Amino acid sequence: MYFVYRLGAKNMTGKSSVNFGEDLVVNGDIPGGPIAHPENLDLINWILNQTFLGEDSMDGSAQYTIFDIQEAIWVLSDGTATNNALANEIVAKAEASGKGFVAGEDDIVAVVFDPLAADASVTDTQTFIMGVEWDAPEQDCIC
Repeated sequence: MYFVYRLGAKNMTGKSSVNFGEDLVVNGDIPGGPIAHPENLDLINWILNQTFLGEDSMDGSAQYTIFDIQEAIWVLSDGTATNNALANEIVAKAEASGKGFVAGEDDIVAVVFDPLAADASVTDTQTFIMGVEWDAPEQDCIC
C-alpha cells in the first residue's frame, strides 16, 4: 500500500488543503511520474518495514546506517547506481524478499509527497517518501 500526495504551492504554505479527489492516489498510477521507478514501491515499502538501522551487514564488517537505507531507496526509486556496498546489500535483500510486499496491520506505509511549484520555471522541487505507521491501513485510510 502506498499513498501519493501532490502538493501545490498553496498546499506547501499551509494556505490550502490537499484536494483528495485530485491530489491523492492510493495504490494506483502515480501522476506525472514523480518516482522514476514506481514499480519498485513494493520494495521500498518492504525496506521501510525492516530493522536495518544498526544491523550488521552480510559479512559482519559494518552496520547499516540511515544513509545506507536512504541510498538504497534512491537506487530503487530513481534508478541511480551507487558504489555504497551496504546500500547495494539492502537493495539485493529487497529484490530477494520484497517483491509484491503490501503493508498490513502494524506496518509502515510509504507516503510519496510530490511538491508542485507555483511557477513552471521552478524545476528544483524534490519528491520525497515518508514512512507512516498505520494500525490497519484498510480501516484508517484517509481517502
